[in-house]
Amino acid sequence: MLDYSKAFDKISISILLQKLKKLGIGGNIGKWLGNFLLERKQRVSVNKHLSKPSDIISGVPQGTILAPLLFLVYISDIGDNIKTSTLTSYADDSKTSKIIISLADGQELQCDLNRLFTWTEENLMTFNVDKFEVLRIGKNEDLIQDIKYTTPDGTTLPEETTIKDLGVIFNNKGDFSDHISVKSTKARSIAGLIFRTFITRQPAPLMMLFKSLVIPILEYGSIIWSPYLKKERNQLESVQRSFTSKLEGLKDKNYHQRLKELKIYSLERRRERYDILYAFKILQRSVPNIGLQFKWSNRRGRTIVPPPVKKNCSEHGKTVRNNAYRSRISRLFNSLPEEIRNTPAGTSLSRIKSQLDSYLATLRDEPQLPGYNTAAASNSVFHQRRTEDSPIRKIHRR
Repeated sequence: MLDYSKAFDKISISILLQKLKKLGIGGNIGKWLGNFLLERKQRVSVNKHLSKPSDIISGVPQGTILAPLLFLVYISDIGDNIKTSTLTSYADDSKTSKIIISLADGQELQCDLNRLFTWTEENLMTFNVDKFEVLRIGKNEDLIQDIKYTTPDGTTLPEETTIKDLGVIFNNKGDFSDHISVKSTKARSIAGLIFRTFITRQPAPLMMLFKSLVIPILEYGSIIWSPYLKKERNQLESVQRSFTSKLEGLKDKNYHQRLKELKIYSLERRRERYDILYAFKILQRSVPNIGLQFKWSNRRGRTIVPPPVKKNCSEHGKTVRNNAYRSRISRLFNSLPEEIRNTPAGTSLSRIKSQLDSYLATLRDEPQLPGYNTAAASNSVFHQRRTEDSPIRKIHRR
């Protein structure tokens, strides 16, 4: 994980203008950008007294819409000299990664890291080495002991067991148990704050607060970290379960009954619903495709091809891969009714949501919690549909 020192302030204006010109941005737009960046001054105000103006010789005007875009233009060539590793960036957050199976691989990653330092020197930027973090995912102790990553001056970069990347916590085990623990604790704290702040226990206003302040904490980035262990699903579900148990008129009902009474989804069902909708977004090309392969056949219609099983993978690795989004969504999507899977690509997302919600309303939403008996193997749409389609359930409905 890389970090730029005062990223937006250290941009060389002259180098930025050269890069804009290389991109073919000239004419009036190029002149306007030059006027926007050059000959700027700043002053300091203290108790209505102004300092003398001083020239701004670097950086882009922060707080403007153009600043992040211009920064991206400035660092757009940072990975041009990277040879064997992968460099990814989002605004001023960058990271470089590589699969390491030998000492040579580690040396190649170190060489690419050195090239990144060279880029910063050539572009008058500086890395904040104190905020660099190294995360190793894997159990090859020999490689962990023998390979260390350093700065050009020989300083060894610190290794961490967890890191936060764009709000999602990753750990060196390759799972998201730390993220789930942190977020469920924070969500529970905010839920408690709501009850301490408001006297009312009426469901309508409190559920509005819960959806606005607590749900985003529990669901941000869930496509990446959605839990597959029962204990982690229960850990998250317990936040909503506890909150709804305190609402007026619902204290004597169990959680499954409260979900129906409030006409809300369990958190597990919400995550799966969003997984499905994200697949449709990929199908509509409104978001980047992260490796999904759609297939059409006259017999089944549209389906998602399950990703191939990787050979020579540890049991833990197989479990993680089997529950990652690409594998998870293939099971979910392919279990949907054909009329939903075959929805034309041009259909509006609101229409798809309506169709999906109508279908989900026909399925039981019964999280497997301690003390609750459920008919299905899990609360997943995949298992609930199989239960609904079973001969015994059909006879029972009749």
